[in-house]
Amino acid sequence: MATSDGFQESDDGKECVEDVKKIRSERGELIAECEELFPEVGQLHATFKTRLSEFIEKAESLPQTLELNLFVETCQTFADSYEQFPEKLSQELVEYKESDVVSLAVIRSQLDEVERLIDEFEMSIDNVEDEIAGRGIPWDSEYLTRVDDNENMLLAVFSLALFSALFVIFDLQSLIF
Repeated sequence: MATSDGFQESDDGKECVEDVKKIRSERGELIAECEELFPEVGQLHATFKTRLSEFIEKAESLPQTLELNLFVETCQTFADSYEQFPEKLSQELVEYKESDVVSLAVIRSQLDEVERLIDEFEMSIDNVEDEIAGRGIPWDSEYLTRVDDNENMLLAVFSLALFSALFVIFDLQSLIF
């Protein structure tokens, strides 16, 4: 069937327009989700750094063990590695809004990464809050402050495991013969 301008009417054109509408709609939904989640990462990062500072202050009064220092260092590294992340997300959000160049797959991937990061920050905040409240690792316990005894205990556990493994191996061989 011909249109008023003399061209043939095509269903392909209608399908293309519908596809574009679907893509724009999905893009809008993804961007709305980004607008909700991206600021949350910044808030969680700030909360984590605040709680970590509180724990570091408390940790100064605890016996300085290797385990405690590693825990604090790991938390600090985690916080530092995401220092610029909230700003980066804000820039990406502006790019998503102002440009159609970024694919839906990239936006989805970034949302997945942000959701994973939110979970990590929430778990890390819970862990540090447990440490602050004294519900975490007993950093000042005798067990952690006696390094030599810990090493001997670890050696005893490994020896017992090796002995048990050898016993099972030799016992199984006696059953075979």
